[in-house]
Amino acid sequence: MKIGFIGFGNMASAICEGLIKSGFNSNDIYASSLHYDKLIQRTNKYHINPLKDNNSVAKTCDVIILGVKPFQMEQVINEISDNLNNQLIISIAASFTFNSLIKLFNKKVNLVVTIPSTPIASLEGITICDQKTSLTKTQLETFLSLFSKMGLVEFVSEDKLDIASTLSGCGPAFISMVIESLSDAGVKHGLTYEESFRLVSKMVLGSAKKCLETKTHPAILKNEVCSPKGTTIKGVAKLEELGLRNAFIKAIDEIVG
Repeated sequence: MKIGFIGFGNMASAICEGLIKSGFNSNDIYASSLHYDKLIQRTNKYHINPLKDNNSVAKTCDVIILGVKPFQMEQVINEISDNLNNQLIISIAASFTFNSLIKLFNKKVNLVVTIPSTPIASLEGITICDQKTSLTKTQLETFLSLFSKMGLVEFVSEDKLDIASTLSGCGPAFISMVIESLSDAGVKHGLTYEESFRLVSKMVLGSAKKCLETKTHPAILKNEVCSPKGTTIKGVAKLEELGLRNAFIKAIDEIVG
């Protein structure tokens, strides 16, 4: 099986890295991009095959990952349409639902629309998918076999795509700010940045893993750490006073509207 990227920006690169880390052979990965010189530099990092035009990807690959900018999508689809022949097509472009994207094709295609998150590069990503697809059963199994190795794959209805992708896609930036802030606090009180960053990052990873594995409400897990008159509850009270919960909710409101 050969996988080809049309457009090789940050998200496509993250998926490529995840595929290789999950065991996919880099020799079977191809990519095309608008700027060939830059493409060569990026593909050299992963030892994959740069191609000079989009049609070469369409002719060569069994799985095509569309990672171009939304305003380029119609032009790219028109360009490769004649070379599409039952390949598995995966869109990772923002702003498209299955219904909106399928209209741009002038023929029957096997399509799934996804919104991945960048931690997919570390095999801890989330791939939000429009639950409406035109994949065959075999292609769906192929898609899941590839992407489930890189993290959680979640199918949602079209009306939930915005909020689901906001939490999974924008959330890493918010949590990175939390990690940075707590790391700074550690430095303020005597840790080196490397020590503080390592402790905080592992703490976030462990806390999230415990939530997922136990399926316990996070409020219960929080309460397990808060002893009467203890240190943790003092910090929790200060965060409540400063409006931590409201800040996160308002940030999501700002994006989703």
